[in-house]
Amino acid sequence: MSIEELEKLIQNLGLSKGEVNKAMKRAIGTVLRGSKTLMARDIAQDTKVKVKILSNRMKIFDREKDIAKKLSMITYSVPAILAGRYRKTKYGYMVGSHNIKGAFVHPYQGREIMFKRKGKSRYPLVRVRVPVHSSAEQALIMLEARIDARLRKAFARELEIFGGVIEF
Repeated sequence: MSIEELEKLIQNLGLSKGEVNKAMKRAIGTVLRGSKTLMARDIAQDTKVKVKILSNRMKIFDREKDIAKKLSMITYSVPAILAGRYRKTKYGYMVGSHNIKGAFVHPYQGREIMFKRKGKSRYPLVRVRVPVHSSAEQALIMLEARIDARLRKAFARELEIFGGVIEF
């Protein structure tokens, strides 16, 4: 929605600029909360990691003075131990639907972590991780296509609270 359309809307409905800004801010928050869930579900389908773990890695940042909000996600790899329940197999461990050959679970700094040897020698050890970055980019592209329509609907719903009935 452009600024000119917003000005016409304010004049037609007889609302103050503060009410429209408040409605827009609430609509953006509603859309971002829903987008966070949708994005976590899309990534979870690709990577077979729990939605709860992916949702915890996303944060919505809010600025008090203006209507801008930002959805931020930690896109580096998820530790394999968090990807689901693990069980020992003949050649390593199975975590969720990820089969990791040569892995072993070891208590490290008060929690269990899954390691794998980098070579044939005893050290160095590498933490086993599940990559998330590529599926997060795909989910973001899919989300951008849907977000404009969702924002328009949410904004219309919020304006109805202040007494203005509009249709997009």
